[in-house]
Amino acid sequence: NVKDINSVLEVTVYDEDRDHKVEFLGKVAIPLLRIRNGEKKWYALKDKKLHIRAKGNCPQILLEMTIRASIRTLNPKEEKYMQTEVKFKRQVFVRNVMRLKAIIMFFIEIGKYIQ
Repeated sequence: NVKDINSVLEVTVYDEDRDHKVEFLGKVAIPLLRIRNGEKKWYALKDKKLHIRAKGNCPQILLEMTIRASIRTLNPKEEKYMQTEVKFKRQVFVRNVMRLKAIIMFFIEIGKYIQ
C-alpha cells in the first residue's frame, strides 16, 4: 500500500533459478504521478543504486499499474501536529530559578567591580 501519491515506487527485479539461486537483474524507480492507469509501459532497469543501466542487453521490464489514490493530490490529507502539554515540575522550576539567580548575581558582581 502506498500512502503518498507524490512518492516514488521502487521495483526490484530478481531471477530465481530452479536451484533457488537468486540473481539481481535490476531496479527501477517510478514517480507515482507519472503512472497512467492501466497503461502498459517498458521501463529500463538500473543498478542497485539507480545510477547506471543494469548489466545485460537492454534490460527492461513491462509493467501495467493501477492507481486509485489520485484524489489525495487535489485534496491532500492534513498532517496533525499534536504536542503533549508539558507538566509543571517543581524541581526543574527551582533549578531554573537558581540558574537565573546565579546569572543575576554574576552581573551584580561585575557591576560592583566596574564601580
